[in-house]
Amino acid sequence: MPDDLTRAGDTTPAKTGLVTVDVEHGRDAVIVHVAGEVDMATAPEVSEALYEVITASPRALVIDLTEVSFLASSGLQMLTDVRQAVDAAGVPLWLAAQSRPVLRSMEITGVLDAFAVLPSVSAVLAAIADIPCQAGTTRPGDADRDASAASSEEPAQPC
Repeated sequence: MPDDLTRAGDTTPAKTGLVTVDVEHGRDAVIVHVAGEVDMATAPEVSEALYEVITASPRALVIDLTEVSFLASSGLQMLTDVRQAVDAAGVPLWLAAQSRPVLRSMEITGVLDAFAVLPSVSAVLAAIADIPCQAGTTRPGDADRDASAASSEEPAQPC
């Protein structure tokens, strides 16, 4: 795991025990690791964690689906809803996914085209770090944070 990542808390299992969600805060993004099955019973738990992150206005959001073994239609709908929420909030969204069950579900329903998807979290973080910034600006997603940074203790990170 990259050195610039710190754990925000313990893994929080969903009530069903079929999915776990772990939130990790990095220099360039917040990564939400999801493992297990995302279906009608577990999608609300995953959704809740994602919306908590979105309301905090991260620089970027990475949803790690590399350990997801099953993605049902309710999970696809949750991802579509999250896509709309991050677009409205101005938060760049990336997915890390490589398993056939996840990618195939997204592909056959047409959901895949709505996301930037790379095979691993490290690949996503490298892509985010490679996004060029103009002199005197901050990384994508920082504009909204800059306004709130003046009133918070945490300064915005420049490029």
